Amino acid sequence: MATETLTFMCQVCGSKLTVPVALAGVTGPCPTCQTMIQAPLVTDALAYLRRQSKIAQMLTDGTYRVAYGKAKACTVMLRWNTEDDSNMPYLEAIALSSLDWNP
Repeated sequence: MATETLTFMCQVCGSKLTVPVALAGVTGPCPTCQTMIQAPLVTDALAYLRRQSKIAQMLTDGTYRVAYGKAKACTVMLRWNTEDDSNMPYLEAIALSSLDWNP
């Protein structure tokens, strides 16, 4: 039986780290630079994008070979949108990059 893992990067040295899900939220030293870092928490998150956003354009123009409903490894930039309704902030996907990224 395979153990589920989390893969993330040290924000100081950029080392790719993989730990068991059981260590989510636990702080420990990066094995490369020894900086104390915290493994990310395991949460589900939804992000939305505006119809006029750069991501929407990328999904519709065919230039980037990304499409709705298809998985592709990439880096996604998110921000908390509090402008539409300050009482109900939400995660807004605002940019895709590193479309060749492969963890």
